[in-house]
Amino acid sequence: MASNERLTDIGDHTSEPVTMNDDGTTDKGPLLPKDWAYDGGSLRPLEFALAEEEPALAHRDITPEFARDLYNVLKNIGLEDLVGISSFTKHEDTVMLEHTKGRRSSLTELPASQALPEDVVAASWSFHA
Repeated sequence: MASNERLTDIGDHTSEPVTMNDDGTTDKGPLLPKDWAYDGGSLRPLEFALAEEEPALAHRDITPEFARDLYNVLKNIGLEDLVGISSFTKHEDTVMLEHTKGRRSSLTELPASQALPEDVVAASWSFHA
């Protein structure tokens, strides 16, 4: 992706790059971070959602202390470059399967009680407060 693009959820089941304008806005509206990854020990936003579609993300704060403590735990077990943080405000009691083709990602929603297809690898964990 270009440096002025942000991978953004559009609707319930697709993600696509959204271009940032020079003033930090987008033509699709304000963006809120929903997924973060560590980069050199610092937590940085990786994927976004449209604020109008997921307003609850505005109330999900990751404190610097939590980010630092989690990084230290992950580093101690060698996972600091593999594990990040995702904030889920939708899809309770469901499992989301992601399929990427080119620059577009599509999601399929399954009930959490349903067995995963055999060719699927679990790659995300969810912790409820």
